[in-house]
Amino acid sequence: MPSEFETVITDQTQYGTIITTQGAAMIAQCILEGKKLPIVEAAAGDADGAYYQPTVDQTALKGEKWRGQIVSATLNSNTPNMLDVKIVIGEDVGGFTIREMALFDSDGNMIAICNTPATEKVMLSGNVSGKLTMLMHLLVADASVLEFTITPSLDTVTRQEMDAALEASLSNKAPLNTTLCFKSNIAAEMDMNDFIENGVYNLMFGSDVPQISNLPGDYGNRAGVCIVAKSSQLLISYGDKSRAVSAMWARVRYIINSTENWTDWQRLATTGAPEEYNLPFASGWEATLLKCAYWKNQFGEVGLTFAARTTAEVKTNSAIVTLPSGFRPTAQTPVQGALWYVDSHIVGMAEIVPNGTILYTGKNNLPAGSVLIISGSFLAASFPAASY
Repeated sequence: MPSEFETVITDQTQYGTIITTQGAAMIAQCILEGKKLPIVEAAAGDADGAYYQPTVDQTALKGEKWRGQIVSATLNSNTPNMLDVKIVIGEDVGGFTIREMALFDSDGNMIAICNTPATEKVMLSGNVSGKLTMLMHLLVADASVLEFTITPSLDTVTRQEMDAALEASLSNKAPLNTTLCFKSNIAAEMDMNDFIENGVYNLMFGSDVPQISNLPGDYGNRAGVCIVAKSSQLLISYGDKSRAVSAMWARVRYIINSTENWTDWQRLATTGAPEEYNLPFASGWEATLLKCAYWKNQFGEVGLTFAARTTAEVKTNSAIVTLPSGFRPTAQTPVQGALWYVDSHIVGMAEIVPNGTILYTGKNNLPAGSVLIISGSFLAASFPAASY
């Protein structure tokens, strides 16, 4: 089986990949027997300090400096039977210049080798990432015969890369009231990895709150606002139930091996408890002995909690309370809690409209003596997009 060479010429210097003699023989044998040839490792070296063209009889690199797992192996979209093999050399390895790479099977046989333009591999230094990603193009008669063992988790994103992605994604700062509209409350078992549609989502606390997976830190019994911006990152702020502290976290969506992934959560900021204000109830409602207050933290997240009692019959879609300017949502925002009336205990429904009015939206009118308990949070309409 003839070896094939994928060549790049730069300044009259040739770079490319060849299948070694033993590699070609093993591939041919696997094709005849209908088997797979397992490719499990890659290596990189400095070629003993000088450029050279690999030969088919080589069984090792001239100056191997690193050996490790393969991140991905995908078919090239432009060239049939060409595989793009990706490796990532970690931050803890460095101090040399890469001029050669190779692939090895499960028995340690070198199947393919390539030379590369001189590429410096540094180690992590200060805040500069030392991670290096290299791509090896492998052309074979039948790419399906090669079976790669890959480790996609090696293709991580650094904090610097995440910050750069956030900055790039958010550089086009359109007003929140046109791009980040309220979407929904989290009212079912959810995975945060599935939140990719632009918008604002409420995370609520309470005994009936469903399990929400892939949240930062110890979410526990907390509430807050989930913000998805331009479908490229997810930003969340939430506080503990007592509002003694709130935190803002961020992460970025990226793609590995044609699969979407998220970076780890990064805490961006923490704030103490905001000042609380008493709720001015409308006629027909009064505060109970439980807390009835609203507040806004430095992230622009407005929260409220109240247990209000009706002093007379209250009709559906009537006002409970009106929030002042600066504490109002961009769009109509539903909130829910618990409702006791006529010896019944059901879900209590309310909506906050952009003029700050909180409306009772239950199906039935409420008799005097009913108690409505509501807790929720949302993003204030006055919150500047530039903060993101």
